[in-house]
Amino acid sequence: RCLVGSEMCIRDSLYNADSYFGGIEYLSSTLDTLDDVDDDTTSLYGYYILAGGRFSSIEVALRYDFIDYTDLKDAKDLDTETWWTFAVNYLVNDNTTVGIDYTLKQPEEPDGVEYPNADEISVMLEIDLL
Repeated sequence: RCLVGSEMCIRDSLYNADSYFGGIEYLSSTLDTLDDVDDDTTSLYGYYILAGGRFSSIEVALRYDFIDYTDLKDAKDLDTETWWTFAVNYLVNDNTTVGIDYTLKQPEEPDGVEYPNADEISVMLEIDLL
């Protein structure tokens, strides 16, 4: 099943069993600017760790995301971000799943600046037609 947000896709897990699952992924990217003036490239990296379990028709998952923009041009003090996501899915039948997840977002704040609450709650419905 793949419901808990596009980033919590259990199908992409490294391990998936009948009652529990988990995964980890690392990403590194180099960006090249498109202008002809600068020949700058910047890089960023990040990873996520996912773990969860399935109990009868209820599925729960916890995911930790980290991204580092340290080398990103003009990032200044805003160079890291972490997210925690807790998700619950209800498997209605073989073709239908209802899910809700809560994401706690923790961006790095520059000195003297306080961000408003950026956390989010998502409710999703997945219906497999094939």
